[in-house]
Amino acid sequence: MTSLEWGRELVNLEWEIQQKILVLDGFDGPSKHVQEMNKEIRSELEDLHVKIRNIQATIEIQKDDEKAASITALERHQKEETVLYAQLRKANINAAKNAQNRFQKEKAALLEGGENAIKQRQLRNREAMMQTSSGVTDSLRMLNARMAAESQRSTDVLKQLVQDSVTLNATLGEHQAIAGGLSQGKWVLSNYRRRETTDKILIGLGFLFFICVVVYIVLHRLRVDSIMSFIYGTIF
Repeated sequence: MTSLEWGRELVNLEWEIQQKILVLDGFDGPSKHVQEMNKEIRSELEDLHVKIRNIQATIEIQKDDEKAASITALERHQKEETVLYAQLRKANINAAKNAQNRFQKEKAALLEGGENAIKQRQLRNREAMMQTSSGVTDSLRMLNARMAAESQRSTDVLKQLVQDSVTLNATLGEHQAIAGGLSQGKWVLSNYRRRETTDKILIGLGFLFFICVVVYIVLHRLRVDSIMSFIYGTIF
């Protein structure tokens, strides 16, 4: 999956989650419905978190020229995930306030109208629902803290990946420099070998030339001596 494909998928999922959070933010119904909406939103947030983790794993095996851009794009989605959790917490608080305002209005109406015991029980039930809603808010606070820690850990991992990539590039540069030095040394040694062979040939030729000169001189002296001996014998 390319960075464009997983980026589009994460954006669509984030948009859906945000729309549901907006609905929850203006909701003033029973806490049972609030809990159901929270369960659905949290499920999608967990799905978003898993997708981000999976994409993070695929970035680790990307080429260096693609990795930096992918890491930057993924960090934006991690920040958006943190923002969505914060919005969810705020939406639950607002939903609780909406329910409380509605409860206060209904309570005032019941007190003013002098309703019977059944309506009083309904009022107590609503108070219990308000307590349940408060419990949900506390649970969301704990979940948000855990996700914030997880997001920080993911950010640290991404930073370490970038640092490892820089180190790897530096190591590759050193290896290339060493390989260049070895290649140059091989070329120099090859030149020395050729010079050594050339020197041996020149020495051999020089020695052969020396032998030829010596032989020539000896033969020349022998020929001269023979001629002189012949002349001397003829005269005397």
